[in-house]
Order: sequence, then C-alpha cells, then structure tokens
Amino acid sequence: MDSKPSKGKKAFFYTMLVLLAVMMILTIYFVVKGYSDLL
Repeated sequence: MDSKPSKGKKAFFYTMLVLLAVMMILTIYFVVKGYSDLL
C-alpha cells in the first residue's frame, strides 16, 4: 500500500475534488431552489 504513495495522494486529491464539486452543486441547487421559492 505504501509502495506507491503517489497513487494514494492522487486518489485523495480526486476524492477532495469530487467532494468540492458535490458541495458546489448542492449549494447552487439550494440557492436556486430558495430563490425560486421567494419568487
């Protein structure tokens, strides 16, 4: 497992990237949903 640390680092980087993307999509979704509810 620790014979290839670069792979683990890359996997961790992609996991963080996906989490950030999901959080951004959820934020945009809730903002649009709340905005349309105000209208």
